[in-house]
Amino acid sequence: MKLLLSFFVFINFLCGEYIIHKEIHSAPNNLSCQIEAFINIPIENVHSFSLLYRPKGSLEYIETPMRLVGHLKYIGEIPVNAMSRDNIEYYLRLDLLYQNLVTFPLDNAKYNPITIEIESSSEKTIPVTPSEIDNFDIIGLDSDIVIISPQPGEIVRNKDFFIALSYFRKKNIDPKKIKIYLDDVDISNQAHVDSTYLTISPKYVISGEHKISVQLSNIFNQKYENLIWSFTLLPKDLNEISIMKRHSGRIWANYNGGYIRNTSTNMGELNALYEIDLDWIQCTVRYIKSSLENKYDQSKDKYSLYLKNNIMSIKLGDSYPFLDRYGLQGHRVRGINYKFNYKFFSLNFIKGTTARAVQGDPANHAIEAIIDSTNDMWEISLSRNNYTFQQDLLASKIGLQFGKNIYWDFNFMKVSDNVESVEKEINNAQIEIVAGTCIDTVISYDSLSTIDSFNDCANLNDLQEKNWIGNKPLYNSIYGSNIRFAFDDNRVKIHSGFSISYLNRNMWNKIDSITELDDFLFDQDVDGYFLNLVELDYSLTDYEDYFTYGLNQQPMIPLLLRKDGKNFSDIFNMSNLNRYFLLKLHYLGHKLEIGSIRNGPDYYSILNPSLKVNYKENYFSDRINLFNNKCLFFYKKSRIIEGLYLAEKSPIEIDKSIINVSLYPGLTLPNINLDFSTSTRNNNVKNMKITEQIIEENSVYTDTTDRRINVSNKQFNISITKDFMLWVKQSVNLNLHYYNQTDLVKPNILDQSQYVSKNFSSNSYGINIKSFYNDFWESLFNYNVFSYSYGDEYYAYSQESYMQNTKIMLIHYPMQYIDKISSNISFSNGNNSKYLPNINYGISIESEFIENFRLNLSLNHFIKFNIKKSDTFIRARLSYNII
Repeated sequence: MKLLLSFFVFINFLCGEYIIHKEIHSAPNNLSCQIEAFINIPIENVHSFSLLYRPKGSLEYIETPMRLVGHLKYIGEIPVNAMSRDNIEYYLRLDLLYQNLVTFPLDNAKYNPITIEIESSSEKTIPVTPSEIDNFDIIGLDSDIVIISPQPGEIVRNKDFFIALSYFRKKNIDPKKIKIYLDDVDISNQAHVDSTYLTISPKYVISGEHKISVQLSNIFNQKYENLIWSFTLLPKDLNEISIMKRHSGRIWANYNGGYIRNTSTNMGELNALYEIDLDWIQCTVRYIKSSLENKYDQSKDKYSLYLKNNIMSIKLGDSYPFLDRYGLQGHRVRGINYKFNYKFFSLNFIKGTTARAVQGDPANHAIEAIIDSTNDMWEISLSRNNYTFQQDLLASKIGLQFGKNIYWDFNFMKVSDNVESVEKEINNAQIEIVAGTCIDTVISYDSLSTIDSFNDCANLNDLQEKNWIGNKPLYNSIYGSNIRFAFDDNRVKIHSGFSISYLNRNMWNKIDSITELDDFLFDQDVDGYFLNLVELDYSLTDYEDYFTYGLNQQPMIPLLLRKDGKNFSDIFNMSNLNRYFLLKLHYLGHKLEIGSIRNGPDYYSILNPSLKVNYKENYFSDRINLFNNKCLFFYKKSRIIEGLYLAEKSPIEIDKSIINVSLYPGLTLPNINLDFSTSTRNNNVKNMKITEQIIEENSVYTDTTDRRINVSNKQFNISITKDFMLWVKQSVNLNLHYYNQTDLVKPNILDQSQYVSKNFSSNSYGINIKSFYNDFWESLFNYNVFSYSYGDEYYAYSQESYMQNTKIMLIHYPMQYIDKISSNISFSNGNNSKYLPNINYGISIESEFIENFRLNLSLNHFIKFNIKKSDTFIRARLSYNII
């Protein structure tokens, strides 16, 4: 470790931060979430600034622009329709004119985003209105200011010095009365101030410890508590490693439990996080201990040590690396993840395990009996089952940067199951042997040899050496490359790349020589052809030590093993090849993108199994921001084909269009978000296929195959958010969703009894109203209606459903001992059995009962009238912040 730290020191160099942002880790549900950020560079160097978010577990991000609302300050918004999941992930992306892409978080933000935990109720907001002046006859109101930079106690470099505060949660702040003091010197005239934030870049500040003081008042001349904190400013040329810039930590425990459908459920989790910044290196330690940890399953515990500086990083333990868009894209790896990036050269090396060995539960079919009763003396064979091999990963990527405009990388990945990691024998395994009247028993594996009943009617064979009935050992190798070009100050960008995969689904069925492919199965002639169809390239026999062949490999005959078909077109369209090409144009406010994607039918990555293959897509999109980012417009047109094999006689053709319009007219007008999309799916099959087979003289068997697909889809979403005064301050959100799928296949009368209509429609609408009564009371009202229908009424498979839900929440801030109390009650009803009347009521409490100790506790009870049963669910969280 000392050698590693010394190496970090030796190669370290300093650079400033471009994006200044205070991470958001919790937010209320059913309300939009505002993301604030500042940039520490001149605006003329910014090409675009975006917020990217997704529900946790989703693969794709939704991108929305960060709007410039003042001097160096940007605001983005995660809309209310996305704030209904348990967690939302987001990151910020800054595209500069003359430099590479910058993100926040800085390190691999796309695959290590910030996670927002969505709470059961909204955050506290204290409105101040003229009608409430008499209720606030005090001098020092709670300031509720968010310090963006520098943080209290922070040690900051001179070139990174930048003061930024946000007080958007406070309404009616008077910008003219704000005073900023640096070491008791008034520097208010240097600040950019408005009613929600301020920024300032003081000049000629010497190194050393400094104090900042901020004074605020509202438009009613009420003063807020003065905000005072200190920081340390380092000289420009400081290169010390012994100074701690900051450190922080947190320990928290989660518990989820209850009684659901007569079954008790309990789950606990202990989390620990500690971060320390030594200026020359940052260190993060994470640990998660789960009560679900079980040796018969994959590990639920997680731990990691993360060390990084500006040119290299190393993660030990659990990490979620990204190699490319195909082979490895955020899969959990336990081992080492090393990155090095200096000037024109970058290296990423990954080695570890992606699955641990699981031997199986001895009491749950770890060893199974296979009985062959075709002979008088039955043959009983034993085989292993319900196990998992240790899965080993070795991956690397080398990147080369040529100037500012060209980047080229090569990557390699090998994933293989370690057969030796699973034990052949489980001595205490319980084996079920069910063989009619002869043998019907459960016995232990280590007592099999003493069972006399086998001698009468059965032969007991030894445990199989390989090809067990459980999982087969896999081997997957992937090779890829990506290249990026940029022209005209990054206004023109070209991205392209490819990835080739080779998969062996069963390493036990290994082929030692190409010759074994020549006389495979019924083809017993060694004539240089595979199944008399594909000519094999025997020139590769000299390199057989470098290749792995198998009877279960994919593709079965790679292009490498074929003597013919190695021209450019064949290579370009290999079945195990994925490739893409993107052209991006940024001109006149437009962000145009033209792309082509082709994923081969035989491509497979063990670590990215959900990747869509056997399809190609060509698309065009345009994004433009109008009226100083008050109107955002997006359009995309796609042409997709599913089914690329030449033998595929009826590939599905999809035409899809997407339009999105977002309006942010100002604080006094509502924010509106519109989404509209249309698509068609057609495989050009016109008729059903009917096959008749005569079984007996007067018996005819008829088989009907209906592969017709011809559907049209339309989808529309609108969301409107508005703040207004009606007795008290109100925040309202309206949302509407409409989806309709029309089946364009026109079956005749004879077909209707067999044809399954694909007509489908769904509709939902809802309203959310949040009311702010005073400092201590808030309420939330939510009403949603959802309905759908499938098929047509004259089809046997048709069905309809309807559901409505009403929820009322009351929130109280006692301000003493308990920070927040929320109570809610909801009622749902519908015409489907699972939507019959249900009532849910609950209460939650948040309290910082001791300094830095925080408790969140919630209790919910569900009454289900349709089954005359009730469920209870408890959730608790205890956390401690280390300052």
